Amino acid sequence: METREPAPPLAAARRVGEGEIIATTLEPWDAQKETHRQLLANLLANAGVDLPLRPADSEVLVKYTPPLNLDGRLDDWISDMDDINISIFTHADPVVMSSADAVQGDPRDDLDYSGIIYLLHDREYLYLGGIIFSSAGPGRLRLEIDGRLLEINPAGKAVMLDNQLLTAARLAVGRQRADEVIDTRLLNLVKINRQIGRPEAFTDTPGVTWEAAIAWPDLGRPCPPTDMAVRMQLVRDDGVILQVPAAAELEKGNICLRFQPDVSVN
Repeated sequence: METREPAPPLAAARRVGEGEIIATTLEPWDAQKETHRQLLANLLANAGVDLPLRPADSEVLVKYTPPLNLDGRLDDWISDMDDINISIFTHADPVVMSSADAVQGDPRDDLDYSGIIYLLHDREYLYLGGIIFSSAGPGRLRLEIDGRLLEINPAGKAVMLDNQLLTAARLAVGRQRADEVIDTRLLNLVKINRQIGRPEAFTDTPGVTWEAAIAWPDLGRPCPPTDMAVRMQLVRDDGVILQVPAAAELEKGNICLRFQPDVSVN
């Protein structure tokens, strides 16, 4: 085996047939750092490795953020800059909703229907953002929170609470390519090219992006909670429903949101 770096090796290569297997070590490695987790995700995705989805009983950390300027782009949600002089924002934990999470309907693949959802918060607002890929309109994000139904409809540019228009909510809608939102690598945006018999990646696929801010009192809470159980769905007008966590029945399955405290408070 050929070592490409002095000991201890950082990369080693071994020829197999006409190709080459390269093994690498990442050091130092901190699984709690978003930049490290994203690097591993990128390496695996570029190697064509299917990434494991979150387990059904998973938790999502809803990070504390400085107030967001809602412009319909997700740049502030996926910032990996550790230097606050460059960016004061942090990378929100992505919630992956793929075609494999369908609990109703049968989307062909992630290009047919899928999305990445983000949640952040501050003392005044719950922020929700995301990008949706769809062959038949983006549909809407539906969250059941404390027995209340919150819906975000990017196409209709509306936020609904218990089927009533929530006029106090702020919403911005836009479009970005998949390769502009790094977490879309967690989706499988590929199709089989029948001419060459191989999968072809559509990393430049445009998706509908949106950002929303909902005041905590509108959700019946004076301030951010410590945790909150929600059921999260992407619902398309043709009846397709993606749900995280996926469950055998539409009425079952919750994901636990853990809210990060205000890190500026000593």
